Amino acid sequence: MTDARLLPRNERRLAKKQLEKDRLAWPPHLVQLQDDEMPKRPELKGRMCREVWRSRDFLLQVYKESPTLERLSINRTQILGSGWRRVGANFTEQTMTSATAADLVTITGLTIPVTAPVKIVVVWRKSATAGQMSIGLKINATIVAEADTTANTGIGIMTVTNEVQSGYSIVEFGPRSTSYLTAMIVSYMVAGASGQSSSLKGAAVLTAALPNATITDIIIRGDSDGTATLGVKEVYVYQG
Repeated sequence: MTDARLLPRNERRLAKKQLEKDRLAWPPHLVQLQDDEMPKRPELKGRMCREVWRSRDFLLQVYKESPTLERLSINRTQILGSGWRRVGANFTEQTMTSATAADLVTITGLTIPVTAPVKIVVVWRKSATAGQMSIGLKINATIVAEADTTANTGIGIMTVTNEVQSGYSIVEFGPRSTSYLTAMIVSYMVAGASGQSSSLKGAAVLTAALPNATITDIIIRGDSDGTATLGVKEVYVYQG
């Protein structure tokens, strides 16, 4: 299959129009493909694709990885053109029970210039214990939003409800220069079996200004109350 990026400009335009036409031919809800509709991929032998579902906006594939494990792959069928490019990620869970704020997940090797906007996505959780916890953000060596269970800072706070809770936080800030270092938007939601327990969407309360320098490290900090376990797993860093 020819890489569309290698086609002449007019052919790329025609290919894009055809892809959009094909995409819109699918219904808005997911439908399952039958076996005879599924593409044959000899290179995936041993990693059998058990199911394929397709809608106008998503392609969903279920792979049999082992007798006891299935992997779910979900892809968009349309390039949104938002301009965000992922430049760093973490997929390994790190946990803590310390009542003192500390670094939990570190993503290094970044080269995000001051001229680029930044978005950070964090997936986190707490154990089934009546404890409160918070996550914070450190950029390079600067703690810009400290994790603190007693203050309204950080990029997410979980309640003392005695249950397992999961959290989802999104952080965004724009290009950085002198006098443009103190605005950062934080959105997060926390929920457990009892439903949504806390959420926030608005300006973050910063504990320090954003660094006016190339971003090389993004660190997610944590603060437990010393009893419940705080875990941070997926962390994604995007550059605009």
